[in-house]
Amino acid sequence: MTTTPRTETLLRPAAERFHGRLDWLESWHTFSFGHHYDPAWMGYGPLRVINEDTIAPGRGFGMHPHSDMEIITVMVEGELSHRDSMGHGAVLRVGEVQRMSAGTGVVHSEINESGSPCRLLQIWIEPSSRGIKPAYEQKPSASATTGPCCLIPSRLRAPWRSIGRCGCGGPSPAKASAWSFLWRRGARPGCS
Repeated sequence: MTTTPRTETLLRPAAERFHGRLDWLESWHTFSFGHHYDPAWMGYGPLRVINEDTIAPGRGFGMHPHSDMEIITVMVEGELSHRDSMGHGAVLRVGEVQRMSAGTGVVHSEINESGSPCRLLQIWIEPSSRGIKPAYEQKPSASATTGPCCLIPSRLRAPWRSIGRCGCGGPSPAKASAWSFLWRRGARPGCS
C-alpha cells in the first residue's frame, strides 16, 4: 500500500468534526467514519481515523474484526477493558497507550467495565506493509498529557518504529509502521 506523504498542516476545529450519538456512545470523528461521509475528509496521508469516543459504564464495542490497520488507543479519562483473539486481555487506563496491529486479522472487544464513563482517542493508520502478523502492545505514555507527541514511521520499511515525544529520546509508549503525527495541546481557558 503506497500513500503520498502530506507535509502541510491540517487544522480541523473540534466543533467542525462529525458527531454521532447512541444511548451508550458519544463519538466525534475527524474524518469520514461509519455513516458520516465527506469526500473532502477521508483521511490525511495514511491517517484514516481520529475518533474521540465517550463510552457509558458497562457498555462498549463487542467482539469485532479488523485487518491491515494500525489501531492506536489513547485513554483520556477512565478505563477500558480490551480482549482479543491473540489471547490478550488488559485494562487500558488514563496515561496509557495501546497499539494493535491488525495485520492478517484480529478480533477484539473494547468494553468500559467501570462504573464511570470513559473517554479515549482512537487512531487508525494504514500500515506500510499489508499482511503482517497481528500484534498488541500497551505502555504508559510519557507524552499523554502534554505535548506535542508524534507517531514516527518506518522510513526504511523496517517493521516498527517507536511512538513517543519528538526528539525526546525517552521511553516509547507503543509502536507503529505508518507515517503520521498526533499533536495534543492544552487549551487556553475558555477554549476547547
